[in-house]
Parts: sequence; structure tokens; C-alpha cells
Amino acid sequence: MSSPTPPVVFYGFGFLHHGPRAAFHGLAAQLDQERVIDITPGFMRRLPAPWRAPVLWRWLRYNEVRLRTLYGKKTRRRIHYFFPENTMFRAADWKGPHTLSATCHQPIDAFRQREGEPFYRDLLRSLRACDAVVVQCSADADGYRAFLRGPRVEVIPLGVDASFFQPGDLAPGARPDRILTVGNWLRDYPTWADAVRRVHAQRPGAEFTVIANPDTLARARAALGACPAPVRWLTGISDQALREEYQRTRLLYLPLENAMANDALLEALASGLPIVATDLPATRDYVPDGAGTRVPKGDGEAGANAILHLLDDPATATAMGRSARGHALAFLDWPVIVQQYRALWRSLA
Repeated sequence: MSSPTPPVVFYGFGFLHHGPRAAFHGLAAQLDQERVIDITPGFMRRLPAPWRAPVLWRWLRYNEVRLRTLYGKKTRRRIHYFFPENTMFRAADWKGPHTLSATCHQPIDAFRQREGEPFYRDLLRSLRACDAVVVQCSADADGYRAFLRGPRVEVIPLGVDASFFQPGDLAPGARPDRILTVGNWLRDYPTWADAVRRVHAQRPGAEFTVIANPDTLARARAALGACPAPVRWLTGISDQALREEYQRTRLLYLPLENAMANDALLEALASGLPIVATDLPATRDYVPDGAGTRVPKGDGEAGANAILHLLDDPATATAMGRSARGHALAFLDWPVIVQQYRALWRSLA
């Protein structure tokens, strides 16, 4: 008689700037067969900004104790950490007979740079105790295999709610000259500012929008300096308002320092936007040929030229947007991604 399949416990949280359809919450919403433990601190918005990072750190460290009783049970479980870089402290000590897996979100280079920090030493020990580690970019898989030296490493992309983020009434080529940039982590705003100045010099009527946290907006403003280009600065907007921004813009411009996966990139794909993004292994994974243009890292001139080309060629912008939407539906929609996770968990049973 075969033993029952161990249940899956999905453990993690959502960052303050993530909407209810992104990252942890986007995947958790699909998990009607698994137990979800959500440790998102709902009070975080009420705290003064300088307190948020240290309070979040202590909150996440303390809340891992919610798994302690599960680890202590003799009945096996499959426990999966989402954002282990922020939530995995004691897994190596507590694992016991259970199956352990985790989804990493940092590029391997960023991970290596912090290897000597005390928390990262504990995280590395716990990741090496995992049975499987998920990375969200194929180019990082071999690096993680070599670095962790033991766990099975699988590639499962980040997902997007393509039923919510979808194209608006107008094709990108028929929209006003608006260029959208979204996000905080590993964004390259000095290069963004260089591209904005160049586009404004040739197309003064083009309008730019940046959606980010207040501290990121401050850095972007400083990088832009006295340039008179019209820029809308938005922060703390709802998912509905974010969707409208994607639907009313001509293209997404996303200059990056590095990346493994990127919510803004996926939301723009699902919204049917052509994309101009830094040429990185991750953007090659997520942006297929025909859905966007990849430009060299740190090259504001190349970014500006790609933007101007799409502003001047509505037919190409519309065709790229159509390709982007098709790719998101076929490969990145959350129902597609959740089946890949369930296949992984079945293989660990």
C-alpha cells in the first residue's frame, strides 16, 4: 500500500510595492490544492518610510516560527519558500524528514556579492539543504548549480495575470507619444535620464511616466536634472491605475543594471506593449524576438534610438505589441506557471 502524497506548504510574502496579482500573491491565488502561509505585514504602509526596512526584516525573521510546528511533525510535507532571500533563516536546522524547495529571485551575481554577510551564510546553508531550487531565468541555472553544489535547480518563469493585464482599446501604434518606465530594484535611472534627454531633443512632445517608490523617484529626478522633458511621477497607485498606464502608453522603456525576473516586464508583455529593455540574459528569456528591442547596458543613446524608431513606426509598434501579448498568454500566464510548480512538487513526492 503506497503512502499518501505529502501535502505542499507554500510560504512567503509580498513586498509593499507589489500588487495583489504579482509575484507571491499572484502564484498563491492559483494554489487551491496547497496550503498557503502568507506572512505579508499588512501594517507596513502605516509606518514611516525609514522604519520599514528594519521592521520588515525583524517581521520576516520572527514569522518563520509559524513553520516550526510543521517541521516538527513526523508526517512528511513539501515546504516551498518564495523569496527565500528574505524569509529563509532556519530551514537547514529544522528540515528533518520533509522535502524542501525554494524560488530564488536574485541574479546569481547579486547573490555572490552578498555571500559573506551573516544572513546570507545562513541562507546559503538552507538553500544547500533544499531538494530543489527554482530560478526564474535559464541563464542563472548553471550559476546556481555550481554555487549551491547539491540541490536540483529548475527553471520556472515568473508569471503574470494576463486576464487582468491586457491591451486597451487602442493598439500601441495608435496611442499618443507616451513612454512608460516602472519599478525600483536594479533599475538603471542614470541611463533612463540620458535616453529621456536624447528623445526630448528630437521629439519634444513625447511624454514620459515613471512609476516607482518615492526614494526611487527622487533618484530618477536627480539623474534627469534640469532637462525640461515632460515627466509624470507616480507612486503608490492601484493595480487598476497601473493597468490603465500600460494601456495608454506607446511602449515600455526598461533600462536595467541586472535582472532575473521582472514584474513590470511581464505586465507590459501581457498588456500588449512593445518593449525597449537592456540586453541581459533575463530579458532574452522573457522578451522574444519580435516583441521588443534589446539595447546594450548603460547605453542611453541606443535606448533613445529604439524609442524614436517605435514612435516613428506605428505599424512595427502594433506588431510587437501583438507578439508580446501572445507570448504572455502562451508561456507566462499564472495558470501556465502553476502547472510547472505542481509538476515540480509531484516529482519531489
